[in-house]
Amino acid sequence: GIGFGLQEIIANFISGIIILFERPVRVGDIVTINNLSGTVNNIKIRATTITDFDNREVLLPNKAIITGEVTNWTLNNSVTRLIINIGVAYGSDIAQVRQILTDVINAHPDVLSDPPPTVFFTNHGDSSLDFEIRLFVAAPFQRLPTTHDVNAAINAALTAKDIEIPFPQRDVNFKTALE
Repeated sequence: GIGFGLQEIIANFISGIIILFERPVRVGDIVTINNLSGTVNNIKIRATTITDFDNREVLLPNKAIITGEVTNWTLNNSVTRLIINIGVAYGSDIAQVRQILTDVINAHPDVLSDPPPTVFFTNHGDSSLDFEIRLFVAAPFQRLPTTHDVNAAINAALTAKDIEIPFPQRDVNFKTALE
């Protein structure tokens, strides 16, 4: 039992040294490690402290950073892509919808022009014509506010042009047995 305990302590110690020298994560980086997302607050020899988005401090053994899958949202480049899916009613003018969506995303101040945003008609869905918007923002903290703003602006722009955002529809047929 002592041997296994020491083995974990040594593994975390060696991992801490690797983190301090290689610097795959730094204090202030926004990271996702397994199911934990947050900001790196402190890096010690045995463990790293991450403050998650609920403002909880989580002590993460350094071995988890070295051996697990780590997404560092801010290591070299903080620009991240957003994908927003939108469906419109069948019968809508595809070119008009694409132009409306393009105008909305180009008007938003946090949407980067390089790399340029794109809008694609991707699918004939069950209840809608499906479009995918791909856009980039400069920092991870802009992701949620930009998604909100763009969705609200899309809703207003489509409503102003009388383009419906449909809800799933199903036909239900009842058959009765005749005696």
